[in-house]
Amino acid sequence: MWWHLPARLARASALASLLSIPAQAQTTLRVQVPSTTPLSQPLYVAGSFNGWQPAAAGYALIRQPDGTYQLTLPAGLQGPQEFKLTRGSWATVEAGAQFQPVPNRQAVFASSPAALDLCVAAWQDQRPGGTAPAAPHPHTLTANVRVLADSFRLPQLAGRTRRVWLYLPPSYARQPARRYPVLYLQDGQNVFDEATAFASEWGVDETLNQLAASSPATEAIVVAVDNGDERRLDEYSP
Repeated sequence: MWWHLPARLARASALASLLSIPAQAQTTLRVQVPSTTPLSQPLYVAGSFNGWQPAAAGYALIRQPDGTYQLTLPAGLQGPQEFKLTRGSWATVEAGAQFQPVPNRQAVFASSPAALDLCVAAWQDQRPGGTAPAAPHPHTLTANVRVLADSFRLPQLAGRTRRVWLYLPPSYARQPARRYPVLYLQDGQNVFDEATAFASEWGVDETLNQLAASSPATEAIVVAVDNGDERRLDEYSP
């Protein structure tokens, strides 16, 4: 009937509008992994698009019959991105063929559906070609560094705890009345000790000791607080 025509025209107009909406971009990651990859552990992608969470829900790759892993990223995710592949933690992040840390992967996700082929050479927690853990690094902290607290409670972070390191300048014991500036550093694992550092320690204690020998006025106290490992980016850049 003629009085149904406006409703039909409205429905046709709405359908035409839907059909005119361009398809949202979806990038599919296709990943080859080393033969030492445990089948019992899922693979994840962690990057600038999900807060660098090493085991973020919705970012697990699915193992394929040919042994590769795939994940189609959320629709609309496009532009320059940085990311890495993990087995659920930063301790099991991807590494180079000689077990060395590798820089973040970089890619520009297209504005149309696309596939990105990747290859993991090794995993951080494995020796190349095997599953034996790497030999631990030696402790390198100087004599004037100590752990102030192993489990310092952080009420602002739901009661999580952190290790806190303390560096005292060489003259501290000899000059009890002297006042020193205090430098607070994050990523405490990396500040003083090769045994706890990711990739390599920063050598803050050695550097300050050298400065103190040539210029005592530069002496300072350093307080370093560990990061939250897999929660690091979530806490530092919420």
